[in-house]
Amino acid sequence: ALIDVFSRDLRHLLNNLLTVWFFLVPIVYHRRMVSERVRWFTAADPMAWSVAQFRDVLYDGRSDRPAVHLLTLVGCSLVFLVGLAVFRRLARDLAKEV
Repeated sequence: ALIDVFSRDLRHLLNNLLTVWFFLVPIVYHRRMVSERVRWFTAADPMAWSVAQFRDVLYDGRSDRPAVHLLTLVGCSLVFLVGLAVFRRLARDLAKEV
């Protein structure tokens, strides 16, 4: 949202990129249904890792690697803290730009 406020030129590009990313993350379909050409993207996508963990717990009823869940929690916390720091830094100019 902050990127959209400060650089409105990227609005349409970000909209398209986020839409493509949404459909590449295997939420409704299984990872095995992804073609080989885009499998590298889903393997490197951190959102796909989180979805796979939810899928394991909710659909299969298993959580065989607690260390992976802890690593995901630490990673998400770091992303949150970086986002919060960026927001707090840019929030001063936010009212002028909107």
